[in-house]
Order: sequence, then C-alpha cells, then structure tokens
Amino acid sequence: MGYPIFTLAIESCSVKVKGPMKLTLFMSNTMVREDVSTPWGECKNCGVGTRSHELEPAEYEVFLEEVIVGTSDAYSAKQWEDVDEVEKYDMVLEAVVMCHRCWSNVQSSFVNMVKKNFEQWSAEVKPHATAIKRAINTQVYYDFTDKQTIDALKILAKKLKEASLDE
Repeated sequence: MGYPIFTLAIESCSVKVKGPMKLTLFMSNTMVREDVSTPWGECKNCGVGTRSHELEPAEYEVFLEEVIVGTSDAYSAKQWEDVDEVEKYDMVLEAVVMCHRCWSNVQSSFVNMVKKNFEQWSAEVKPHATAIKRAINTQVYYDFTDKQTIDALKILAKKLKEASLDE
C-alpha cells in the first residue's frame, strides 16, 4: 500500500513525509518575570545550590486557567458556578546562576587578564578586535563590579568603535 507524500513548510523549512502522520505544533511565548526573585539553582561551575549571581534569568510561559471561585451548595435547587480566568506562569527554562565563591574567582582571573592585555590591546586595536569584543561580552554576561576593569573596557570599546569608523 502506498502512502501519499506530504510536504510540510513551516517558516522556510521544508520536510517530506511519507506515511501516516500526526502534526503537533507547539509554539511558546516565554517571558522573564521581573516581579519575582531568582529561583534557587545549581552553580554553573561547582554545582552548589545558590541564587547569588544570576547570569541568565529564568523564562516563564504564561497561560490562563479557569478557577472556580464560588459554587452553589449541594442542597440548592439550582446548581451554579462562578469561574474566573487567572493568569499563571510555568517555568520553561531555569535560571543560570553562580555562587559567590566561583563568581569571585572568575572575576579575579578576568581582571588579571584584562590588566595583562590592556596595553597590548590599546596599542593595536584592530588585530585584537575579537579578543576585545569577547572581553566586553564576558563583562556584560557576568556583571563584574571591578571599576578599573569596567573603565578599561570602556576605553577599549571606544577605541574599537573609532577604529571601525576609520575604515
């Protein structure tokens, strides 16, 4: 028995399917909740339970649920129910967190690396553009607090922007 061939086209992705098929499409709108604290999680480096430093926030899916807020009693002649729609949240992605000890170790090694390379990077910006961008992204991701390192990276970012405008 031959099966018809179906072609699925979902956002420029084409797949040929031969045979009986069941298509389940799950689309999710996730959000980050600013009104709740970071959930407890395992440290990215050592695995200890913490919520000290949030590297990536948890993502939640919003859904509506009907909740019964009032009903008639069992002996009533007419049975009735009051129903309200309540917005609820389900955590889809857990937060990426790091304990303070690991975060401090990563910060101190990062600060040392920037101090060691700052003179070389600031002298020749173009050949070190990738390393400078990576350092800036690392600073933003971990949200380090060392003022001198932040200022040094701002100087490098400014020089990198000027160098790219000169081209």
